This record gives sequence, C-alpha cells and structure tokens, in this order.
Amino acid sequence: MTGPMFTILIMGLFYSSCLASGPSRRYPLHAPWVTCSSEDRKHSTTKKKVRTPLVTSSNGRLKAFAEIEAERTRGGNCQTEVRLFVSEPGQEGFREVYDLKPSEAGGTLNSLGPIGWSPDGRWLLIEFGNWWEGSDAGGLGVLLYDSHAKTVSNTDLRSLIRRTLSRECSITVVSVIGFNASSQVLLRLADSTDEGETEPLTHCFQGTESWGIDPGRSSAFHLTEHR
Repeated sequence: MTGPMFTILIMGLFYSSCLASGPSRRYPLHAPWVTCSSEDRKHSTTKKKVRTPLVTSSNGRLKAFAEIEAERTRGGNCQTEVRLFVSEPGQEGFREVYDLKPSEAGGTLNSLGPIGWSPDGRWLLIEFGNWWEGSDAGGLGVLLYDSHAKTVSNTDLRSLIRRTLSRECSITVVSVIGFNASSQVLLRLADSTDEGETEPLTHCFQGTESWGIDPGRSSAFHLTEHR
C-alpha cells in the first residue's frame, strides 16, 4: 500500500447474484464490476485490467483515475487488486496514492470509482466496491483523498451517524452521489437488512435517506428530503 490508509470501518451490504452478472443496483455504480470474464461474459481470462475515466477538478489542475486488475489464481479463483492514481500541480505524470490487494478479510473482488473533486479542490471522492467472489455479500464504502495531507482515508461513518442520532446504527450505503457546493459529501443511506429478511437490523432511517458528510469537520448531517 502506498501512503497511510485507515481501516475500512463501514460498508453497505446488499445481495445479488455476484458471479452471474455483478451487483444488482437501483442506483448506478461508480466503481466498475470487474471479473475474470470476457466482455461478453462467455469466456474466462487469466488477467484483465480496467481503467476508470479520468476525473478532473473544476480548475483543471487536479486529475485522478483508478485501475482494477483482475487475475485468476492457480486455484482457479478470480481476485482483483485496486489502485488509485492522482496528478497534482508540481508533479510529473500520475502518482499512485492507494493500493489494496485482495484478501479474505478485506474483499477479493474489490473496485474503485473516483467520482469527482470537491469545489474547493481539497478532496477527491472515491466509491469503494467491497465484494467477494462466490458470495452474495458485499457493499459500498467511501474513500477520500486529501490533496493537502496527500493521504487516502475512510471517514468512520458509523461513528458520525451515532454522534448525530445518539444511537447505534447498522448502515447500508445505498448510493455515493458526489459533492455539494460547500464541498460536503452527499450519500443515500438506509438501515441494513440480513439476507432473506425484511426487517432491518436497526431503525435509524425512514427508508432511504439523503445524508451529508463534512470531511473537514468530521461530521454528518441529515438532509430534510428523504423517501
């Protein structure tokens, strides 16, 4: 891993036929679903690399992209390694700022999807797809690259929501939307539900709600519109 990184403390769980077609989503994924299958899903490949579209700041001085490299192991399993690259003023080319290798604990089919730079130019928002081959469990997390500190980190979303609502919550990240004009992260959140169950594990949200995260102040706030 290049540069400091904090442990992923929150991921939203959803269930789908991962091996057949990837995660089934109501909202589009920014982190692409990458496996060892060919584009038409009819053939298997030994190694495949996918590069996400370039994300550029409003002033054109900051750029970023991610690479997801899928490789089939000797045991026949498919796994991915994910990397994030950033270009900033004063440097030549792109610098690798994040590298996550596959693991049983941290996910074997992970993905990254840079979404955009904050209007103030400090933060890069990245959607983290946290998945396992052969399992229906997986979910989304949020990474932030801080162009001031030159680090990639994950906000402890569970702690922020607990601080705001004064209760413990089991959280699903439904969608990572982007930044608002104040450089705050916008998310869609809901209570997590176990596979095959209809009753959520907690009752912190009214269905799927819109929330904001202020990365500079490490705080979370509920937006009035929800459904």
